[in-house]
Amino acid sequence: ILRAMEAGEAVPGAVGSRIPLDEGGLTGWVAHTRRPLLVGDTETDPLPVTPKHLTQPPARSWLGVPLVARDRLVGVISVQSFRPQAFGQADCRLLESLAAQVAIALENARLFAQTQAQARQIQQLIDTVPDGVLLLDSEHCILLSNPAARKYLEVLDAAQEGEVLTHLGTRPIEDLLEPPPEGLAHEVTVTGPPDRVFEVVARPTNHEGQIGGWVLVIRDVTQEREVQRRIHQQDRLAAVGQLAAGIAHDFNNILTSIIGFAQLARFHPDVPPSAAADMERIVQQGQRAAQLVRQILDFSRKSIIEKRPINLAPFLKETVKLLQRTIPENIQIVVDIAPGDYMLNGDPVQIQQALTNLAVNARDAMPAGGTLRFGLSRLSLRAGDRPPAPEIPPGDWIVLSVSDTGEGIPSEVLPHVFEPFFTTKEVGQGTGLGLAQVYGIVKQHEGYIEVSSQPGKGTTFTLFLPSTPAAPQTWAKQPPPIEVPRGQGEIILLVEDEPTVCEVARDMLTRLGYQVLTATNGREALEIYEKRHGEIALVLTDVTMPEMGGIMLARILKAKYPHARVVALTGYPLEADDKNLLSQGVVAWLQKPLGMEELAQVVSRALRGEV
Repeated sequence: ILRAMEAGEAVPGAVGSRIPLDEGGLTGWVAHTRRPLLVGDTETDPLPVTPKHLTQPPARSWLGVPLVARDRLVGVISVQSFRPQAFGQADCRLLESLAAQVAIALENARLFAQTQAQARQIQQLIDTVPDGVLLLDSEHCILLSNPAARKYLEVLDAAQEGEVLTHLGTRPIEDLLEPPPEGLAHEVTVTGPPDRVFEVVARPTNHEGQIGGWVLVIRDVTQEREVQRRIHQQDRLAAVGQLAAGIAHDFNNILTSIIGFAQLARFHPDVPPSAAADMERIVQQGQRAAQLVRQILDFSRKSIIEKRPINLAPFLKETVKLLQRTIPENIQIVVDIAPGDYMLNGDPVQIQQALTNLAVNARDAMPAGGTLRFGLSRLSLRAGDRPPAPEIPPGDWIVLSVSDTGEGIPSEVLPHVFEPFFTTKEVGQGTGLGLAQVYGIVKQHEGYIEVSSQPGKGTTFTLFLPSTPAAPQTWAKQPPPIEVPRGQGEIILLVEDEPTVCEVARDMLTRLGYQVLTATNGREALEIYEKRHGEIALVLTDVTMPEMGGIMLARILKAKYPHARVVALTGYPLEADDKNLLSQGVVAWLQKPLGMEELAQVVSRALRGEV
């Protein structure tokens, strides 16, 4: 225990009081008041007895000075002595001078440690930024770079940290430091393969009004640009498909008239053989034109498909056997099927058409021979997995690939390969619809298609089709009809608004042995059916008509006459609801342009209840 004594001037409540050292009273008083304190025993006080737990006698003099820097208390410095009255005013002033220096040193050390911590935090922040960040001095020397920037500098064939940066890719650094004429960033392209695209943003760092250096931010926008390209391509293809679907109805009506009247004339007994042969040529050319329309509709994803479970492994093997007849012997065909289940809910005719188109395309790319490879494997994508193409969602996918070792596709052509009527073949060697049709078929099966190619090294088309757990069913293509079935005088109500189509369809049905009633729209057909529903065996109706279309007609007939049998006739792409109705209510459908054999088969099966 020490008695408080004055240090400079009287301290209220301190002189003559007893301050317990074990509670830190002296240091606490100095810290609280931020003033020096000098205390000590008088010489007349008896020497206190040293307690047994202490190894030396207690202090009899104490001097404390606050440590203050920038008006902030950073501590207290104190000295003590075992002699009474050991310290005086000169000691106090000396300790104050020392305390001022110590306080500044402690504050600087604290600020340095704080700055170091902030620097580490900033470095951690920069290191975790996905974009590349560079700090340049006024001479363009790289002072600092984060991991992403160091990675990009290798691709851009540029300088490394500690070196002077002269260029990024083929762009001089002086150009990149100037504001771009348009947009917010400069673009730097590095040719591949694969090509890489970067965006560079430069901002000056100012010091006392002068540019002291530069901060460069580098972004790899390759994938972003690819996604944008895909979106633009899909929008462009969708617009073309909409246009194609719009003309399909009128075009199919015209082809129905050409093919139908030619077939009727061919079977007329008064037509000489030479004229009948000419009629057959007209029919064949009309059917070729109809096939072009089907390809356009497949591309526009508007064609009617009939899905069923398909086991793609045996299906692919059977398709390849058929393709071997059209593939030259100098081309080796390889089929590589990985173990696994390959069930697809799809239209077998369309899937076979897609494989045929890809095989023919590969054949044409290998005029001197090569290898045509078909691959089948599985891909399971989970949330967070990186897909092989940006738009492919998580799920279980069947991967069907067709690759060749041919001439390859130039990079400037690659973005256009799925556009209809786009072809690099010579005139007369291709329509430009083969790959467009494949694109549409894949999309109708809710799948995705990718293409990769290198000139001189070949091309690979990869189809990603959704896997289905459906039970396998054996698929076999229906053999063509051997004979044309004929009617027995049954009455058919034909509903068609196009006069020439109505005329040729009526003549076909009459030639096939049916009686025909005609109507030009759904309302007129309803009036006829209500009067003669006991006699009419079948309704053959166009889908798209004024006033009331064929789908609405079918719904009303089914509601009022449950036993009514309706066959839909369409030359226009069906909407989703229309396709759903075909699978639930309408017994069958016929795609324009009409052919007599197909018309006879469908009408006969519908009358017998086989569809």
